[in-house]
Amino acid sequence: MSGLEIVDRREHLEPLIERWRELAVRQGNVFLTPDWYLAWLDHYPGEPAVIVIETAGGRLEGLLPLLAEPGGRLRFGGARAGDMFEPVSRPGDEVAVARACGGALARLTANRTLVLDNVRRDGGWPLALVRSSQARLSARAHREATLPWIDLRPFDTWDAFLASKSRNLRSQLRRYHRSIERDHELGFRRSEDFATLESDVDLFFALHDARWDKRGGSSSAGDPIRGFHRSFARAALAQGWLRLWFLELDGEPIAAWYGWLVGGRYAYYLAGFDPASAQRHPGLVLLGHTIRSAIEEGAIEYDMLLGDEHYKSRLASSERRVHTVLVTRRHSLRAAVAAGEARAWRTAQKIEPERRRRLRRALEGTLELLPGSRSR
Repeated sequence: MSGLEIVDRREHLEPLIERWRELAVRQGNVFLTPDWYLAWLDHYPGEPAVIVIETAGGRLEGLLPLLAEPGGRLRFGGARAGDMFEPVSRPGDEVAVARACGGALARLTANRTLVLDNVRRDGGWPLALVRSSQARLSARAHREATLPWIDLRPFDTWDAFLASKSRNLRSQLRRYHRSIERDHELGFRRSEDFATLESDVDLFFALHDARWDKRGGSSSAGDPIRGFHRSFARAALAQGWLRLWFLELDGEPIAAWYGWLVGGRYAYYLAGFDPASAQRHPGLVLLGHTIRSAIEEGAIEYDMLLGDEHYKSRLASSERRVHTVLVTRRHSLRAAVAAGEARAWRTAQKIEPERRRRLRRALEGTLELLPGSRSR
């Protein structure tokens, strides 16, 4: 690979967008798309620092879609709202692209900390990136998380999928669905029209907030993050990726599910429901419907993204492990700060989850600056 360039102006990204999007879709990762990156840039401060690798003939081999944030942080664009990141490349070329990008790190990390949020522990590419740099860098990993997922390739129908699950889970999914149908007109609606998208996103967030308000609130609350998701939902609908589902009883929406289908990966990002209907388990019924839809649409994977909640583990067939890697100049003040952050994270894991959530809300402005501060 050859032809390394750092693109630091938004207008200079335009010639890359179609080729960039094509690679990200082949990886099945919505968080790597230019649409995710640019929507974030529209709502949050930062300057592009995209490392681009092209051949002499102009073929895009890969890129690292980084963003220089205020405060001396360099991270993937939209990392504070995304769940898994890696170099944008043809599948299997991530290490080679990272190695080729290493030559840019000497410049980019001269006075910044590179934060690699939610990178796969078995990926290998962060080490290749650091080792290929001409700078004397240290990499410190911390904050681990789980991404459960379902391999859909063995299943051609919903019933075939259910047959692979425990008897108890099969019974629950079928019983909850039948119970709602017995007493109400049950309907599922997907948002597919630009004319109603804005009101549908409003409705989604209303149901999402209803679910989380009594639990300390959602970390996806606030004008910037809501504005970001509104912008990205429009872009995702334009690309045919958006999967915004509602469960309706007698025509009234009581549950919502927000995610995407990109490159064969059906991804579940956020959901919500009316707590007054909790006894009917509308969230689980809608979740089951989206798995059925994923199978019917030919998806090869249903990705439940960050979170090790019990209901996810009951449905999942496998999981990915990710962690955050902090890259700094050796023996620098930033290296000392990175070490302190790693220690603080380990200490935080010993705090009971509900207390940790309240503390996070109290320190929201400060925590936004730290890697791995997001939760859903």
